[in-house]
Amino acid sequence: MYFYFAFLLILLPFIALSAWASAKVNSTYAQYDGVPNSSRMTGYDTAVRLLHRHGIRDISVNRVEGRLTDHYHPAKKQVNLSASTFGSPSIAAVAVAAHEIGHVMQKKKGYLPYKIRTALVPVANIGSRLALPIVLIGIILDVVMISTSDAVSVGQWLMYIGIGLYSLSRSSCL
Repeated sequence: MYFYFAFLLILLPFIALSAWASAKVNSTYAQYDGVPNSSRMTGYDTAVRLLHRHGIRDISVNRVEGRLTDHYHPAKKQVNLSASTFGSPSIAAVAVAAHEIGHVMQKKKGYLPYKIRTALVPVANIGSRLALPIVLIGIILDVVMISTSDAVSVGQWLMYIGIGLYSLSRSSCL
């Protein structure tokens, strides 16, 4: 029983931090989503203007479905703006578009933290997809094997690995 309590104590701060960051982004976006910017430029207009202003002509700006699904895809040389950003003249849309162009500029200038973040993205993607299934398998194995040994079981190790993967996936998003 002690193990499950310790497991929750380890996992809860990561869940809380992730939830807080997500709520903060969503509430700030919602606050400024209905406020038009003074230039009436859309997210798309902002992205294209910033790219051209910095002499970048090989990056396309595309529309993708969703809300806050905006991202820069360096391998494809694309800035993808969500439907809620692409055609909106809101302060939020312009800020999000400028943020994504900021990633383009970081790559262009060889900014070290950007390089580190880019290297962590594959790890974060793996972590975000596998963390919960690994934790669940670990719990199941631990319950099934609980009577076989007093030592740390395979199930417990899988739970630790799942927690680690989850924390890596969340830390790269902040």
